[in-house]
Amino acid sequence: MEQLQIVREFAATLMRRFVLFAFVAIAGTLASIWYALSLDRVYEATAVVQIVSPQIASDMAGDINRPAAQRVQLIEQQIFSRDSMFEVAEKYDLFDAPDMTVMDRANLMRMSIRLNRISGVTVPGQLPQPSGLTIIVRLSDAEKTALVANELVTRVLERNLQDRERQTATIPARSPTGWNSGVTSSRASARTGARFRASS
Repeated sequence: MEQLQIVREFAATLMRRFVLFAFVAIAGTLASIWYALSLDRVYEATAVVQIVSPQIASDMAGDINRPAAQRVQLIEQQIFSRDSMFEVAEKYDLFDAPDMTVMDRANLMRMSIRLNRISGVTVPGQLPQPSGLTIIVRLSDAEKTALVANELVTRVLERNLQDRERQTATIPARSPTGWNSGVTSSRASARTGARFRASS
């Protein structure tokens, strides 16, 4: 009997304060929506660089046959170099406040880019090697976000082509089979919807 009385009193208390609870809940929801809308919109574009395994005899390839992990590390260093970051910022008018130095703009560019290694197939007895690299760019301008992601991929491909041409120039012309080594890519584009999303 006492338990029933307690339940009734609790229910009566809830009914008396229902309006207050409802007001707090609605106010909290509206405040959350207002805060979300007040934030700057951020767009994200993703491009993938795939590491292609070399197909040439090791005694002819020189350092073309370097491990995939080493090649990915070189790509990361190339992308995040100060000169590369500043050149991209200049090309697309990013972080161009009058009081910003070259280093400031390069650092802000690095903060807008994330690189994730893609795990490859693990071979027993060998160290795991990455099979590629994901380039993720986050900026407040939708078009520039995709353009920067594609720009970084283009720079990687051009550098890889230059390295291949320089290295193969030293390989004796005694292999009729040719070779394939380096990187390929998939590009981010707002028009094609390649993993392009907005968030706040």
